[in-house]
Amino acid sequence: MFGVPDMKRASTSHIERQNLTIRMHIRRFTRLCNGFSKRLPHHKAAVALHMAFYNFCRPHEALRVTPAMEAGLTDHVWSVEELVEVALSEAPGEPPKPKALKLPEPPAGTPTTPTRALPNGRGFLRLVGAAPAAPVAPTPPEGPKPEPPPAPGPRRMVQLSLFD
Repeated sequence: MFGVPDMKRASTSHIERQNLTIRMHIRRFTRLCNGFSKRLPHHKAAVALHMAFYNFCRPHEALRVTPAMEAGLTDHVWSVEELVEVALSEAPGEPPKPKALKLPEPPAGTPTTPTRALPNGRGFLRLVGAAPAAPVAPTPPEGPKPEPPPAPGPRRMVQLSLFD
């Protein structure tokens, strides 16, 4: 997932909840377990199967319907058998091509901040505030050079007692 988020509504709570749900449902994400993926395609398939199950087969506790029903993608709760049939009947397609991001236009009358596009259309770097000028090292005064500080004397070892 990528995009240009609305920072007024941005929060990490939703993604943290989704990460916890994935870790609890897919044992491949749990540390120190036997159910790991040896190959990346198998791992991707396990994640895709979980996401499809979560969105189409499992009713959400707060919504009382599945997320797919809430979004209007389906009108009933799917069985796992129905999900597998649809998944196996779908012909493999081309992977999606990434698109360059567009920076949202600010509302009229708001001051704009300078932005710079990141390479390969991956987003934007927004510069906040005016950049201060780089500090310049002071030039040493002309005249006699000061004496260097004296070398430190020999160190004396001291034993500390914490219980006296």
